[in-house]
Amino acid sequence: MLYDEAHGHPYRIGNSDPLDLSDLAALYRSNGFQVASNVEIFTRETLSPVDALIISGFFLPLTESELVVVLDFVNAVGGLAIVFHIALPVRDLRHHLKVVFTSGPLRETNQLINGNSLDFKVANLADHPLTSGMACFSVYGAQALRGTDPHTRCWL
Repeated sequence: MLYDEAHGHPYRIGNSDPLDLSDLAALYRSNGFQVASNVEIFTRETLSPVDALIISGFFLPLTESELVVVLDFVNAVGGLAIVFHIALPVRDLRHHLKVVFTSGPLRETNQLINGNSLDFKVANLADHPLTSGMACFSVYGAQALRGTDPHTRCWL
């Protein structure tokens, strides 16, 4: 599993700040995954040994050559997770993957966190390996995603 840390985002797998991804990386490691980070632009060589790529919170868009490499990776391997903080840097990749999203954050009226309609708990979870054993999870300022092509699957 390879985490992208090359596109201007502060969320790292080796830090312990509240928004960092070190706990998630530790969870993957405890389940037998090899986890590494990438701080260079994507090339065929950097992605060739990878089974899954996580691009999280990037603030700089992929270069044209990176976009080609990532799309080739997705077509060959398929293991890609994208977590975006702002929409613009992910626009080209999202367009090629045929994923649309809401123009603004979701707002909820139930199970609010600190009374904020942008922050809420989700407890009605579908049966899926990602949610196995979970009673709920918290959402903070999320946008809805939907795949517009049969090859695209989006989960919340």
